[in-house]
Amino acid sequence: MFRHLAILVACFIASAAATAQGDPTVWLLSAEKTLSYRTEAGAWQKNIHPGAVILKANTLKVPRKATATLYHNGTFVQLKKGKHRLSDVWKNATTLRSLGFDEMFESYLAASVSLAQEANGLNTDWARLIDPKTGGDGWGTTDPKKAKDGWGTTDPKKAKDGWGTTDPKKAKDGWGTTDPKKAKDGWGVTDPKKAKDGWGGQGKRIHPIMPFGNLLPSGPVVFSWSKPEGSGGFALKIHDAAGNLVHEAVTQDTFAVVDISKAPYVDGAHFVWQVFAERDGEKLESERFEIAISNSDAWEAAFAPLKRSKLYPTADPALRQIMEAVALERAEWFYPAQQRYIDLKAKYPENNMARIMYATFWMRYGLLTMAHAAVK
Repeated sequence: MFRHLAILVACFIASAAATAQGDPTVWLLSAEKTLSYRTEAGAWQKNIHPGAVILKANTLKVPRKATATLYHNGTFVQLKKGKHRLSDVWKNATTLRSLGFDEMFESYLAASVSLAQEANGLNTDWARLIDPKTGGDGWGTTDPKKAKDGWGTTDPKKAKDGWGTTDPKKAKDGWGTTDPKKAKDGWGVTDPKKAKDGWGGQGKRIHPIMPFGNLLPSGPVVFSWSKPEGSGGFALKIHDAAGNLVHEAVTQDTFAVVDISKAPYVDGAHFVWQVFAERDGEKLESERFEIAISNSDAWEAAFAPLKRSKLYPTADPALRQIMEAVALERAEWFYPAQQRYIDLKAKYPENNMARIMYATFWMRYGLLTMAHAAVK
């Protein structure tokens, strides 16, 4: 259904970088309080937040009334108050990982960590994520090309785990390029205003942003798109599957709110939306994005895999919300998945894991400027 959106899907082959034998790092997925760790040399590093990658040789200090959820080598563990030498923790660790959702969630984590590492140096926002002062001392040691479980494949066409699929549910990782800096649609431009591709008031393209995928007919939805050069308004047009125009809105903004709580937005109906504008006598139009009106049963089914997860029931609220966003994305509820990430950034401003996962979400669908914005 979303072929035009998923050009980049399933090409990065990020099946599970950290599962490689000998991986020296541990990923801090969530923590309700700021943590600290002691290096092998005896130096203490404080103010460590979720999203940090630290060396397994370190000793992690978890404060009172806090729980830290960590990942290493295919194993999720949770640590309570105390000082924990991480190398000892994993000697006899009982994993919270189960086959199914937890296994799939692991690949999404691998993709997000790889993205943050590849994007280092693009701008200060990306650099901050892997700054050893807050992001841990393990960045740079998880080179996916050196992993022994499939990461070294630089040509995704040679991989056997989903190349060519345009269905995000069938992609194990959702990546589209082995090096995001080499993407051909603006990645690497640190200032969106300098990108001549329709972002930040530059160029003559209009990029639709949201929504796409499944929606519940339950109220207002924000349709959003990018800003090309020049001044003037935009026309949002929504057509049904038969090609009939069912909604049109003219606005000076790069968004429009549409109430989809009544006909023709009924269960089973499909629509395409597109944005039009005119600049200096030239007519501009965006790509078409598709939406499908679904129902509460399908909504509940999206969360069903979480019921079989070992990690989800014991995770803290922030990590549960990240897992819910991934579950929604896998079931093609992209708009509410995005809302989960927006809410995460507002509630947990120091949670870099949420930022990295949110940026990865946008990368899967080629909206690279949105990925930049996600890590701010």
